[in-house]
Amino acid sequence: MQVLYRKPRKIVFLMLCLFVGHMVAPGGTWGASYDVNVAPDNTKVMFKESESYDDGYGYANSHLGIKWQPGSARTSLYYQADSSMDIPPEYVEIMTPYANGWQRLNGPVLVLSEDSESAVLRIRISTKVWGPKGEWVTYLRCTNVSGLPLMKIRLEAKDANPGASGPVTLSIHGGDVRIDALTGPATYKAKESITAIVKADHDNWIMKITGEAPTLSDDSIRDPWGDSPVISLEDITLDIKRNGTLVAENRNLVGGISLRPSSETGDQSFEVVVKALTKWETIAGEYRGRLVFTVMAEQ
Repeated sequence: MQVLYRKPRKIVFLMLCLFVGHMVAPGGTWGASYDVNVAPDNTKVMFKESESYDDGYGYANSHLGIKWQPGSARTSLYYQADSSMDIPPEYVEIMTPYANGWQRLNGPVLVLSEDSESAVLRIRISTKVWGPKGEWVTYLRCTNVSGLPLMKIRLEAKDANPGASGPVTLSIHGGDVRIDALTGPATYKAKESITAIVKADHDNWIMKITGEAPTLSDDSIRDPWGDSPVISLEDITLDIKRNGTLVAENRNLVGGISLRPSSETGDQSFEVVVKALTKWETIAGEYRGRLVFTVMAEQ
């Protein structure tokens, strides 16, 4: 049985309804239906040893288009790269009709204004993320309107980066983040720490940690909007030890955390402890999330 930390009262619910009604009445736009089409719904950036990247970027092989559907309500739409995915958002950039030059997608970027019928978008990715051969994915998500289509960005490295100092391997030990938040507002530690081990014969690399907000594992409980309750990333902090030495304490996970190797040679081991701050409105129970570790060459 799930227990609320603070028992809600009818008078509080009534006041909330009145407050929401006050907000909706003047503008009449709350609850409006927004609908756009994204085509194609994905694009790809490729890195190959045979190509030259003099400006430090690889460019997507096709543009993305976004347009309003007939009859849709309109407001200016902002997208940004998902910080919980494989490619750090600060290395993904977009060109839109609404700004001069490229913009980083580590924050909301205007991609379609309410006055435009459609917009053509260009994508590029910094070669700083090009390390080993492989494939990675990230998504662009709308930040101010829920339920709109995602934009999928694929990165394929056909070859290892010839400018890298040597191979870098990453192994992760530990499972998903699980937090038992059961006894009221407090800071709770995850049940288990997670260890990331980086192996390299050089120190020209960076490891970035991102993550997703832990979600209540009981699917039968939903918030008033029909979503599973979460603990916001703003309330998630990490304690990190590198080779047994504390190098980060109470570091907030919003925007990700970048870590560099120590001057020691050999394996670099990072032990990560996840902590969550709960509040009166947090529903008691087990919350589950995950951390994403990405290693890239530092250039």
